[in-house]
Amino acid sequence: MSQNTIRLIGNLTDDPKLVLFASGATVTKMRLASSKRRRVTDDNGKEVWEDVDPLFIDVECWGQLAVNCGASLKKGFPVIVDGSLVTDFWQEGEGNNAVTRSKIMLKARNVAFDMNHYQLNSARTSNSGHSLDGHDAVPVMDAEAVFERLTGQPPSFADPVDPAEPVAAEADGGDNALDGAPDGTDEARYSAEDLSAAKAPF
Repeated sequence: MSQNTIRLIGNLTDDPKLVLFASGATVTKMRLASSKRRRVTDDNGKEVWEDVDPLFIDVECWGQLAVNCGASLKKGFPVIVDGSLVTDFWQEGEGNNAVTRSKIMLKARNVAFDMNHYQLNSARTSNSGHSLDGHDAVPVMDAEAVFERLTGQPPSFADPVDPAEPVAAEADGGDNALDGAPDGTDEARYSAEDLSAAKAPF
């Protein structure tokens, strides 16, 4: 297990993307923007806050955490993520033209909402929940319901592929996209430990 455990605080640059596997595993991919803030003086002599040293990183969540993040988070939401830094590898091209690419990503163990500017309703995925006064109870969504809400389409499952075969790679097109980073997710790219944890009871 990676010892590079870190905590990042930032905002989501896009809505989470949930992937369902026929095996029952679920994974949610998110992109997090994080930066430091410092006081500076603008052209009018007024002190303002400025973001510096920006970091953009892909975050992956598995199992019930993936479902809960897909059901609860949207673009722009402030989150606190605990997890491990890992290197993701994939191949582009075939034969002599094959190129191995990689990127650093954050595999999340815990994801929390930054409560500095928000109040939230909650729903426990097992037994109970909490609603603010005057608010209806929050319905609990399963993976299929979350997928349909995020995509507007009925659930479909990603097919496992041969790890030896090239994985289709496509940048997400955003200004901060990592060129060649895979937009899709296939189950074969992950270890048995990941998939076992993703299907474990929570």
